Amino acid sequence: MLLVHIFPQGSDDSDGDNDDKSNQDDNEIKYQWFWKSNKDPWLNDEEKQFTPYESNFNQIIEKAYLNGENEVVINKTYKIDFIHEIQINLNDAFKERPVLRQSLTTTHLPSATSAAATATSITTKFDTATSDCEQRIQFPTGLSRSGSFSKDTDFRGCSFIVDWYKWITNGKLKIKNCIIVDLAIKGILAESELYLDDKKKAVEDANHFISELRRVQHAEKLFIIQEVCIQLYTKESFLFRIINETLRDNNRDKFETLGPFCFLLYTYTHSPKNKQGKLPKQITLYRGEPLTPDVIELYKLSIGSDTIWKWSQFVSTSKKREAAELFGNGNSLYVIEMKKRSASDQGVYIAKLSQFTMEEEVLLRPGIRFKIIKVEEEIETKMQIFYIDIIPSFHVRFELIEQ
Repeated sequence: MLLVHIFPQGSDDSDGDNDDKSNQDDNEIKYQWFWKSNKDPWLNDEEKQFTPYESNFNQIIEKAYLNGENEVVINKTYKIDFIHEIQINLNDAFKERPVLRQSLTTTHLPSATSAAATATSITTKFDTATSDCEQRIQFPTGLSRSGSFSKDTDFRGCSFIVDWYKWITNGKLKIKNCIIVDLAIKGILAESELYLDDKKKAVEDANHFISELRRVQHAEKLFIIQEVCIQLYTKESFLFRIINETLRDNNRDKFETLGPFCFLLYTYTHSPKNKQGKLPKQITLYRGEPLTPDVIELYKLSIGSDTIWKWSQFVSTSKKREAAELFGNGNSLYVIEMKKRSASDQGVYIAKLSQFTMEEEVLLRPGIRFKIIKVEEEIETKMQIFYIDIIPSFHVRFELIEQ
């Protein structure tokens, strides 16, 4: 059972190397598979373009590869031939494309028709629009301007999540963990049925998520459930999109369906049981994000004033500046300073749970408030670099007592 008290608180990787296959953890994807996405993949007189497979397909391909299989079928449409390093369309065997396997630790993307080729910079033709990790990490935050810090008396945490918890418990603030998971399962399934962009894939993803949640639904320790939720959140799917759209817009129409899962994510960010994800008292984080000219101008105008900004959704950041810069599309980069109490429970290190361990990701909780200290512009790239301080906030904090 969960009892909650609420109180204020301020090289070529496709050679099948045996070491790779024996050392790779099932939950830690260290390699990304790509397919050659040129209009004619066999022409050699144009710049080579490679597109990464979506995370769920990448896991299927990598697992088959590590198991020593000669081929694997994905999405009932394509066959990956590991021996010849090609993708074959099952509906038309004459449609073939080269594939390659790339270590996530490299900073270069091979640009040729086999994985034994030379490399060009990953920043040239990585096809950022379809990169799984990028879509989540640079998901547009949107902004809410909360005005002067000294005069601000508005709610400063995440009212969507807190209000959901008060509502679902009728103000008693007590509920069993398994009930929250059951509500989360029903909500995810309902949202997948409403998702219009790719409903078939959304339902498939939802069924996978539901299976994972049911596996841990009756776990004795809440953090076991929460860690699975983090793993599901970091997957490329409809879920992280609608969660952050909902929180960003404070869409109460999603109260019943997304409140439970958001609650499990939110409470993980400051759980006293979460030792491996705890942040130090002071840390510098980085986030790349394509900002509009209007937002950039508003940021610049707020420098030197008492204007406080707020991110209302989960915000992905990285300990590694070079990783964050890749996700900014050459537009903007946040250099985020978290000090003392601002770092104590407002973010959590999730790299060990994420598919993209090399990104050194830190997930910030909804309701983070910050101030723009200064801005610099890189001469060559014109990238706007915003230096911001996280403001210690009057958060509603959940103290979890498991029974």
